[in-house]
Amino acid sequence: MKSKSLISLLSCLLVCSCSSLPKWTSVPSIYTGANAPQPIPPLPTPAQYAWHQQEVQIFVHFGPNTFTGKGWGDRKESPDVFNPTALDCEQWARVGKQNGFSRLTMTAKHHDGFCLWPSAFTEHSVKNSKWRDGKGDVVGEFVKACRKYDLSVGIYLSPWDRHDARYGTTNYNNYYVNQVNELFDRYGKIDAFWLDLAGMQNSHMPFDWLRVYETIYRRNPACTVEMGGPDVGGMGNETGASSETCWNLAEVPQRAPSTHPGQLPVAYTGGQQPPAEKVGAHPIYKAFPALRYSPHLGDASVRRGWFWNPSGSRDTNWWLQTFFNSVGRGCSMMYGFAPDRRGLFPDEDVAGAVALKQMLDATFKTDFARGKSITATNTWQACDGYEASKGVDGNPNTYWAADAGDLAGLLEVDLQKPVNFNLIALREPVFMGQRVKKYRVEYWNGASWRLFSEGTTIGYQKLDRRDAVTARKVRLVIEDSRAYPLISHFGVHLTPFTAPVLAEKRAGSREEKSL
Repeated sequence: MKSKSLISLLSCLLVCSCSSLPKWTSVPSIYTGANAPQPIPPLPTPAQYAWHQQEVQIFVHFGPNTFTGKGWGDRKESPDVFNPTALDCEQWARVGKQNGFSRLTMTAKHHDGFCLWPSAFTEHSVKNSKWRDGKGDVVGEFVKACRKYDLSVGIYLSPWDRHDARYGTTNYNNYYVNQVNELFDRYGKIDAFWLDLAGMQNSHMPFDWLRVYETIYRRNPACTVEMGGPDVGGMGNETGASSETCWNLAEVPQRAPSTHPGQLPVAYTGGQQPPAEKVGAHPIYKAFPALRYSPHLGDASVRRGWFWNPSGSRDTNWWLQTFFNSVGRGCSMMYGFAPDRRGLFPDEDVAGAVALKQMLDATFKTDFARGKSITATNTWQACDGYEASKGVDGNPNTYWAADAGDLAGLLEVDLQKPVNFNLIALREPVFMGQRVKKYRVEYWNGASWRLFSEGTTIGYQKLDRRDAVTARKVRLVIEDSRAYPLISHFGVHLTPFTAPVLAEKRAGSREEKSL
């Protein structure tokens, strides 16, 4: 009786916690069949899977802080403080498009409450600034520029508002939802909402989070709600450095938010996931041992501070190292750009983006394993189409599958001639569920197999960068998985750019146990 009650309660909570999620099938039917490998939950929604493919993004921080030099406004700023002299959102979009970024997300409202569009619901906005005599609209220009250059549009709308007197009361929920609807009404389809949780830890604001989510999804079911939302979580830092172990999983909270006003209806863990035996032991959220899919987002400013300041930009090595510490560990990365007081990306920051694209182009232009001979120790037997060659065919929607019941496996690539390489790229078809718990990569030195790299999770992507070696044969040895492993990509590359070995591990990070 007790177990039936628990199952019933858990089912109810899953509905309460996730009722505002888009209602669609996570895995298209072309990937499944009676005799085909079966997905294991939790699975990404199509929006989450599409988000995975937006590997590098731009995070634009712009507002009164640009002109005051503050990181967080104190709500006393006059609207007249905001006065860019040469705003050009198309310059932002061109930088993004020309350098391989997929999305721009802009701070439409930061914690100071100042709105970069002429909102009808507050006087604290550009409509009461001297910029363009109160007739300017930064958000409108930003959205128009993104669409002109075929970039996804992200909006940062801070839940915390240090200016609005309604904050801390239920009336603020009406204000916040009104502004969400206003942004959709004015600018059409928005692809992502970024809900920063700064200021929430000790807040007594009774947020109606489900109402916020449902409002967003009603206006665009494919929109991703990030950080303080069900679709995308964070790394737990603002350095763009993920843990080596990265499970795209999060917990379902024990109590529905209706019984605890203000509590997020998702278990936000700040990028840290408990090991399987401790699910439900998070200090803030007591959760059932049930999981939902939750990929991770990295963010870091390309200057030392989120808003513009005269301090120097990051060097070229920082750009590449940040990429490998985030995208290389299965996450997406938001590089934080801060327009200056003109309203333009500074030249030195643009130079960093150009250098990153050049480095990545040089790294991935050649895959020595693409189309080469590959064998596996075990392969799916129930039907054809899941052989080892699917791991090197360049198609992210095809994959090698180990046979049913096998939690381990081995893929060996013959590169046909000795090749000098220092980077291995691995991917799982995460639309079938994340599986691999432990693996290693080895190369044949002519006499024996030697270790190139080893790790825990692979997920959407894992990039192992080590000292260069020369070998004709390379193999991926999967030692353990949650279910029979699937691999959609096994790449071998040579990057001309290196970094200290110690930089491969995040200093002070807590290595996660495998699920």
